[in-house]
Amino acid sequence: MLAAGCFREASHPELPQVIDEGGPVLTGPRWAVITFADDPLRGDIETFTSALATSDYWKTAVGEYGVGPATAIPVELTDASPTMVDDQDIHTFIAAHLDPLADGWPPPQAQPVYAVFYTESTMVQGACTSFGAYHSDFSLSDGTSIAYAVIPRCAYGGSVGLDDVTEVTSHELAESATDPLFYENPAYQTVKDYAWRLWQGGGEIGDMCQGLIWDRDPTLGYTVQRIWSNAAAGAGHDPCAPDPSGDVYFLAAPELPDTIYVANTFGPAGAIIETPGVHVPIGSEQTIDVRVFSDQSTGPIAVSANEWPADALVQQPDLALSWDRTTGTNGDTLHLTIGARGDEAGTGHEYLYITAQLGDATHYWPVAVSFQ
Repeated sequence: MLAAGCFREASHPELPQVIDEGGPVLTGPRWAVITFADDPLRGDIETFTSALATSDYWKTAVGEYGVGPATAIPVELTDASPTMVDDQDIHTFIAAHLDPLADGWPPPQAQPVYAVFYTESTMVQGACTSFGAYHSDFSLSDGTSIAYAVIPRCAYGGSVGLDDVTEVTSHELAESATDPLFYENPAYQTVKDYAWRLWQGGGEIGDMCQGLIWDRDPTLGYTVQRIWSNAAAGAGHDPCAPDPSGDVYFLAAPELPDTIYVANTFGPAGAIIETPGVHVPIGSEQTIDVRVFSDQSTGPIAVSANEWPADALVQQPDLALSWDRTTGTNGDTLHLTIGARGDEAGTGHEYLYITAQLGDATHYWPVAVSFQ
């Protein structure tokens, strides 16, 4: 029996874990911070990356994955930022400065991450439309693996300031430390629940908290992104670190009874992936348990569910969603009935998301539903 005044978080389905696929993690990252002569933010970027490398934020964000303090190495180019580049151009550009090794560039044998910061005058093919910044890897002609990050300036509705640059840089450098060889030898790259990966736009530790901005980190003094913590997720706390002090974490977590198969939009065309979900044949319905929990005592938490048209924008909903009740507190079990009306997009599956709301705070749990 709990003593008076004690609170215990109720049992619930576990939040997803970013999976260690066995690839390398950079225990002491070395960042080649590559900037162009016409970059008005060059000095700010160098100051930021130097501070980031040994900050409490960095330790909190990536320390649990075996990543230690980093070293930022400024590489100041005398050339102006190019007008247009694609990914192969970037490979060629980096390789040309490594063989022979250009002055100021760290050698590839030291396994640095070559982080290229383009200005607003450079169009990086695919960036700012299909994606923003990114990190990846390629091999030199002698087989040496090269990890790199590309930080374009995506002017969504206006010019790009330092806050925008530091935010995306923190995301890519955290991922490049925990998954430096993205293609050749993956490390922390994905989660078993595909609906979460699709919802977040990727399965790496930065993707899983994409859009959650830590405005002016108090120990660092810059705008950075919060990063997924497997440890916090496993303990039932806010999985995006750093966690704002004093905030209550709450969620409505569904019990997913089935293993289903969905299209993997992150893989080759036609690829199918296995994932937890709910199987509801067309014309039938299934009711699932949804566990409400919080890590502090709260008032009523409002719960709702909506179809998520991930595969195509449809005119008529494929899913009919209804609840036995729409509020709960820690330890309550609600019941969500999922009816399959049709499959307008012809994909054989659809998605929904469960929303838990308390005051101004909202948290989500995405769910995959198979019709087949």
